Amino acid sequence: MAAGSFTLSSPKGYYVFAKCSKKSTDGIWYVTQEQLKVEPTEDPNNYYFQVGILGSVHSDDDFRDFTTTYGFTRINGNTITTGKIITSDKECYLDLDGNKFRIGDSSSSIDWNVTAKRQLTLHNVRLLSDSGDTSHIGVFRGTYNPKYVYYAGDEVAYTVNGENVYLPIH
Repeated sequence: MAAGSFTLSSPKGYYVFAKCSKKSTDGIWYVTQEQLKVEPTEDPNNYYFQVGILGSVHSDDDFRDFTTTYGFTRINGNTITTGKIITSDKECYLDLDGNKFRIGDSSSSIDWNVTAKRQLTLHNVRLLSDSGDTSHIGVFRGTYNPKYVYYAGDEVAYTVNGENVYLPIH
């Protein structure tokens, strides 16, 4: 199918379909605010394949999200079979097909197979003991260098009187 250009007159969302001929290999893009649950009976010569949803205009930055709608989800008894579960802001997701996940936001998160391949990564997190006290998880940053920026939880090595000393940054 060829590229298409559309003028969207409403700030509301749209459905994007591939309108394909039942008799040839021709197809065009069809963009509408009407949700087509079945193929229109007034157009018996074409298939309508939903390929995505163009979201409403975000008022704060005049931007629309586009989400593809391929794949499937099956709910059967106590089992849900799907490829991905994603929050609307796309910060958190569970990608079952890609074997990765991310929970959190840009300032603090946990992920698997996202930041580093085949590794669990914790970003800006603290440990909570049964006492209720919390503490940063230490990250060794090597030998102290006054030109580097260090953060709470970083650990560095100093040489004092010829001996290596390891200290946390608070």
